Amino acid sequence: MSFTSSHAIATVVAASTLCLSPASTSTLMQALPPSETGPTTPPKAVTLAPGQPAPPIVIEEWLKGPPVERFEPGTIYVLEFWATWCGPCLAGIGHLTLLQREYASNGVVVVGITSKDSRNALPAVKEMVSLRGNGMAYSVAWDGSTITYKRYISAARVGGIPVSFVVGKDGIIEFIGHPHALELVLPKLVDGTWNRDRDLAEVREAERLGKAMEDLIRTKPAEAMTRFTELARRWPRYAEQFLGTRSEIERGMGDTDAWAKTLDQMEARALSADDFLSLRGLAARTLAHRSAPGMADRCLRVATAAVRLSGERDSLSLRLLAKVHHDLGNATEAIRVMTKAVERSDASMKGRLQQELDAWTAEAGSAPPTPATKPTS
Repeated sequence: MSFTSSHAIATVVAASTLCLSPASTSTLMQALPPSETGPTTPPKAVTLAPGQPAPPIVIEEWLKGPPVERFEPGTIYVLEFWATWCGPCLAGIGHLTLLQREYASNGVVVVGITSKDSRNALPAVKEMVSLRGNGMAYSVAWDGSTITYKRYISAARVGGIPVSFVVGKDGIIEFIGHPHALELVLPKLVDGTWNRDRDLAEVREAERLGKAMEDLIRTKPAEAMTRFTELARRWPRYAEQFLGTRSEIERGMGDTDAWAKTLDQMEARALSADDFLSLRGLAARTLAHRSAPGMADRCLRVATAAVRLSGERDSLSLRLLAKVHHDLGNATEAIRVMTKAVERSDASMKGRLQQELDAWTAEAGSAPPTPATKPTS
């Protein structure tokens, strides 16, 4: 089984790329369709903002982790809204996993909330949650009635996801925004130094600097690197969310040593989060530059890790590993792995993958290997 339904193929592939190299604020969030952003005629004013009490959440089904029945005093809650069709949402799952693991002992509870819409059905959500395994190490909730969606997304007039709402220890909303900025919010809420007005202004300042850096990547890479250096000096943890951007700047500037070190950081971060999707994206990126020193070995290592962390259930990870073996001249292993990819793919991908397998088999001049027993999971 693999998360490769027709509406999700492009977004899953995009998620790998977006996680590693977000190009702008617009690529960090995916717009909600007009029919899913709330009433046709917007209210005259936002009805939910930082400083206001957090509305109760109404959940139809808890898909993973401990349920949250109410906001307990003394506990900090991160409510992150996502969907299976949202590439940036899928790319950010590893980050939320790392945050939950780091701050669990400090009374922080992360909840991923996904709501029913025309492209986000419960079976696809359950498949994604199952596929992510330990790489989605926080509570996940199904908002089938969309009551919670309306109380948060619609009330705050949010136009895109992923978006996080942070509920402080006293039940008051402290932050609404992109999950990347949680690196600027949670440490201060945990240690008690958070000042809403002052620190929200600092978050926006950091976001503006990040946006300025992204805008310079293609035209003025040296200036973009200067902006990244400033971002890392002032907000090092926030800057870690832009390692993919830094790697692209370094590669474009021909600084291969720095590029390799950044790729090492990205690989280590993805492995620590059990994030096969980011590893798959990193492998795809390095495959395109496999002629560079050390890139072929890196690509094979990273693609193998992606398959392992997905439990060999993700057909796209298997396909990528097969592609790596094929491009490295390992025809027998490429055919073996691609056969698994075909077996684990759904109807929307099976034909395409089978065509690739047939071509490789003909190229190798051998008969296809006997298919293994199809997994029941």
